[in-house]
Formats: sequence, structure tokens, C-alpha cells
Amino acid sequence: MAQLSAKQILHGSAALIALIGATSANAQDIAPAADSASETLGDIIVSARRKDELLKDVPTSITVFDADKLIQSGISDTADYFLMTPNVSINETGTRGDNAISIRGISNLGGGANSSFALYVDQVNVIPMVSNPQLQDVERIEVLRGPQGTFFGRNAAGGAINITTVAPHDAYEGKAFVELGNFNTYEGGITLNAPVSDTLFVRGTAYYYSTKGSIHNVNPVGGSDDQKNFNGRIALRYVPTDALTVDLSATYADEHSGLETAVPTGKLSVGSVGLWGLNAFAEVPFFPTNRNTVNNNNPKSTDYNYYILNGRVKYDFGAALLTSVTAYAKGNRDQVGDVDATSLDAVNLTRLANAKFFSQELRLASNEGGRLNWTLGGIFVDEKTTGTLDVILGAANPLGAPANTLIRHMDTENANTSWAAFGEVDFDLTDHLTITYGARYSHDNPAQQETSINGTPNGPVTNALPRKSHAFSNLSNKIALTFAVTPQISAYLLGSQGYRAGGVQLDPSLAKTEFSPEKLWNYEAGLKGTVLDGRVRFAASAFYIDWKNLQVRTVVNGLDSNGAFVITTGIENAAKASSRGFELELEAKATDQLKIGGGLGYTNARYDSYTDAVIDGAIAPIDLSGNRLLDAPRLTLNANAQYDFNVLGWGSFVRGEFSHVSSKETSNLVYVPANMFPVPFDFSFPFHVPAFSVWNVRAGAKKGNLDVSAYVENLLDSNYYTGTFDDLFASGVHVRVHPRKVGVRLGVAF
Repeated sequence: MAQLSAKQILHGSAALIALIGATSANAQDIAPAADSASETLGDIIVSARRKDELLKDVPTSITVFDADKLIQSGISDTADYFLMTPNVSINETGTRGDNAISIRGISNLGGGANSSFALYVDQVNVIPMVSNPQLQDVERIEVLRGPQGTFFGRNAAGGAINITTVAPHDAYEGKAFVELGNFNTYEGGITLNAPVSDTLFVRGTAYYYSTKGSIHNVNPVGGSDDQKNFNGRIALRYVPTDALTVDLSATYADEHSGLETAVPTGKLSVGSVGLWGLNAFAEVPFFPTNRNTVNNNNPKSTDYNYYILNGRVKYDFGAALLTSVTAYAKGNRDQVGDVDATSLDAVNLTRLANAKFFSQELRLASNEGGRLNWTLGGIFVDEKTTGTLDVILGAANPLGAPANTLIRHMDTENANTSWAAFGEVDFDLTDHLTITYGARYSHDNPAQQETSINGTPNGPVTNALPRKSHAFSNLSNKIALTFAVTPQISAYLLGSQGYRAGGVQLDPSLAKTEFSPEKLWNYEAGLKGTVLDGRVRFAASAFYIDWKNLQVRTVVNGLDSNGAFVITTGIENAAKASSRGFELELEAKATDQLKIGGGLGYTNARYDSYTDAVIDGAIAPIDLSGNRLLDAPRLTLNANAQYDFNVLGWGSFVRGEFSHVSSKETSNLVYVPANMFPVPFDFSFPFHVPAFSVWNVRAGAKKGNLDVSAYVENLLDSNYYTGTFDDLFASGVHVRVHPRKVGVRLGVAF
């Protein structure tokens, strides 16, 4: 497909706007009159700009999953709703808490230093604590594409996920469910809501999940990929007057995972080659022949727990609404066990991490009613992460060292104190045309310190790197025009800046001890609304993204001058990159019983100028200019259809879902010519991820307070993977598998 320029995208979008606008103007003449509101799709309310408004009035590309969609599609994980979102891709590791995402080609190429996305739960960015929260008792999920800096923060350059949970209210209510699935999977949840008084309401939810996992370990003492997760939340709402609302909530999660739900590919990474030589340990077949078998001699486990305290206060002065959002969170992650992923007692690790953050946000917003509406705000964030890593050799280690030799110990601390001031104003130029300007000024002061001890043939060598910090500041802008084509359809033009903060890096072997902020401009045009008397909802958008100083993670493995095996990681800035494409979404009530929907996304994201990329294993820097960005599939497609009917008084449904993601790359190693390695390598597998398609089917029925449903996910048992990961595995880079899943669910409301 030919590349599209920004000018071509905007011209094409203008033509699309004119075409659909003309169609909608005649919709009344060709559409059958709706007999009742139930025959329409209804309005969608979002809070993408920190106020409740209609989806069609927000000049941003957004995909929304309301409570009904979450239940109908069995969504319980980020991977579930990302497959149903245009131009969003996920890179899954072996554990649910380490997934990485890409939106419009923007991903966390710089690793975990700064996320390219914001993840908000009840107006608090929880990224420092969790990237894949449990989705229980959720009212709505909004996936916002493109920079969202004004309201969602300095690092929301790629987009934001905005999750809103169900608030306590003044009625007695309860619901519970149990679900059974293959692989000895059990889960259940309960939610209770009750008024304590006329002004105080309480709501609580608890959820438990357990599975034995799909991976078969042929080694009886090596453990399995079992999982046990608990998540609970209790919320209070206090409404003493019509003007004042106080919301308090506490969330706790405790998650345990055994071995990764993954199998070896047999293709060693560069770091693994440095330890094990050129050939992987072929103790079990490799993917794609092998989908469920490993041979680990030592169990591996990851235990993660955290709590988040959230306090929100709103006071309505009449002319303006004051909102305060206060949050404190703390979490721990402990990982122990096998690193080599073979039957050998070779390499084990212990990794302990502790994180905490505090944030305080204040916003003052005008109440709607005039031609001028505005929001002003400020936020302060203080976050800190400490970690300890021990890599311990077993009796069969590749270096010939005595058993239990500590080859590497590392203590790290990462901290950041930041503050920002932001604002946005809407002015109605006419009854149909609104201009929006938003801005955010951010100030960050990241700091790092590290102490490492490397085992060498001559004894341990200690390297203490002193604390280092550096301040970064930035002003990001946003301007938009929104035009009401009809009362049901709006068009918009948007220009918005994205900003990803810079940082520091301590290793003296790196060329630079700091990396620059990543900045981009996103130009976008869109059209969205409803036609045919509300029976069809659509959204179309086209975009062009131009950014510079793209943050890219580099890894260099090898032996230092003392003979110690070391891993040097850092971040460098690619000069220029760009992305262009479009999104289309459609939802239609074809008949009173049949509803169909789907989405299509196209992204062409490339390094425009990156002439000196440092790639682990290559004998010299590589010119990556013109190559596709990582984790950036060109095509994402999803479709669904649901038919509702009645059987013996039971309201029933059958539903089918389809998702397709085109191929992508997950490592720059795929771009390195074979002659640029000391020994020729071909990394097209597994770092070139093939395209895949997934089918799901669901059916259910409801009568009174009871509902029952059944599902088959990955109906055709497609053998696919979405990403790669490596932990110095001697059996090769691993990929997460996706077996067919079958289950039944029983729910009750009371």
C-alpha cells in the first residue's frame, strides 16, 4: 500500500466528511422511522476531558467499552479489549502484568523508563503500580488514540486508557457469578451496594481467579504455569449537600503466577548466545510444533501485590466545579526461580521490587451553559521504585563456576518528582463551530542510583554509581475545531503535541548519561455520530504523526575486562520517525434482534532517520532509516455480531467475534544484515511476528435474576503469538501461547 502524506490524509478526510455529511442529511428520507428508543443504539457518554459529554462531541479518536460490552464479550484483561480496538497492538509476555502496547505505532521502545501511555482508573494514573488491572464492576473503558497530554499527563504521547468503575448509589443491590473453564480454571466474584444513610453509600466488590494453566512441565519438580489472583475494592460516596460529593475507595490486588504461559522457540537471543554458545537446548520441541511443553528443573514464581487509596472531592460553586483527586499507592513484586528454562540446574534469579507513589490533582472547571467553557488544573506526583536482583549459578552453569555462585547482584533506585499545570478552553464561534485550545506545562526531575556486584574469576567486583538526577520541562499544546454537521454528527480537525519525559542513565560505558525527551505532533481529522434514526453509529479518523528524539532501548551483553558477564542497558534517541493511517468503526442495529459492529485500523509507522542504531550483537551501528517501527502492525481488524431472541421466557443471545492483526516486528535484530554479526544469524523468527486471526463464540440466556452463558475463545485453535521475551533462556526466546479456551458462567442478581 502506498504511503500517505499528511496533506493526502487531510484531503481524503475532508472528502469523507463531505460524503457522510451529505448522506446523513438525506437519512431521514431513506430510513424507516424508529418506533421506540429501544430500537436505537442510544447515546455514549465519555469522560475523556474530565467531564461527562457525548462521544460525538469530543474531538479525539476514542473506542468505548461500556458495561454491557464488557460482559457480552467476556472482557477481563487488556488483551481482550485491545484486540477489539483499531490501531492498537499488544505484545504479551508470559505473565499478565508485563504486557506492552502500541497505539498508532507508538510504543514503549525505551523500555520501562517512561511509559508512552497513561492508564487511569477513577481519575488516577496507576501506571507506576499496575499495567493490567482486573476489570471487575467497571462502568466504562475508553481507549483514546493520539496524544492526551492536557488531561492525562506528560507521558500520554501515544494515548490513554480511561477506566471508570461503578460508583456507590442509594439503592440496595447485589450480584455474583461463578465461572468454570478448561485447564482447571475457576473464578468468581461478588458485588454489593447499600445505602448507609440518605447521604452515605457503600459499594464493595471481590474477585478470585485460579487456574492450573495450559503448560505441561515434563520435569515433575519444575512447577507449572498456575495462577491465583485476588482483587478487591471498597468504595464510599458521601453526598451531604447538592453541591458536595466525596468519593473514597481502596483497591487491593494479590496476584501469583508460576512459570510463564510460554514455550521456547529454539532461537537464542544475543545475550543467550554469549552464555550458551550457538545452539539452544533441544530438550522439548520448539514452537510452533510445541504449544504446551517445557522442561524446567526448578519452579519459577512471580508474586505481586499492591493497594491504591483514592480520594475524590467535588464541590459545585454554581459557576464552576472544583475537583480534588488524591491518591497513594504501594506495591511489591517478588520473582524467583529458573532462568535457563531447561532441565539443567544452571541459572536462577531472585528479583525483588518495591514501588510507591503519591499524587495530588486539583481542577476548576466552568459549568456548561455559555459560549465559553474552560478547565484549569495542576498536579503533583512523587514516585519511587527500588529493586534488588541476584543472579545465582547452579551446579551445571555454563561458566564452570561452583554451585550457588552469585554472578551478579544489583541494587537500584529510581525516583521522580514532577508537577504540571494544565488548562483547556472551548469557545463556540457559532452555533455549529467550536474552537478548543489546551496546554500542559510539565516539569520532571527523575533520579537514579545503582550498586552492582559482578562475580569474576578473580573474585567479586563492586561498582557503586552515585545518585544522578536531571530536570526536564516542556509545554505541550493542543488545538481543535469541532463542527456540528447535523445534531447527530460532528466533524473535527485536531493538532496536538505529545511529550515523553527524558531521563538519566548511570552506566559509564554508555555514550550518553542522559536521554532527551521524545516529542511529537499529531495531526488528525475525524467524523463521528449516528445516522438512520440512531440505528447506526460510526466513527472515522485519519492521522499523521511526526516525532523526533524517539526513545529506543539498547542492550549490550558480553564479558567485561574482569571476565564478568554483564548486561548493559540504555536508552538512545532516534532522530526522526513518523506514522500515518486511519481508523473506522461501525455499530449498527440491523434489526430489533440483530446488532453488528466492527473496526478497521491502518498504520504505517517508520523510522525516518536513524542512521546509527546500536543493536546488541552487531559489530557496528546500523542504519534503520526507512524500516518499520517495532510493535506496529499495519492492519488491525475486528468484527462482531449478536442475535437476541426469546426461548421459553428466557432472553437469549448468540454472539460471534473476529479479530485480525497483521504482521509486525518486535526487535531491531530483524533489520541487521547477517554479515553484521560475528557469526551469521537470521532473526526473522521469532522477532518477525506473523499475522494472526482469532474467532470467539458466545451464547447465553437470562430470566429474572439469573443468567447463564458459555463461550469458546480461539474457536479454531489458532497457533499464534503477539510478542517475544527472553530471560537468558538456554532453550531460546519464548513466546506466549494461546490455546482454545472453553467455559461456562452462572450469574445472579439480588
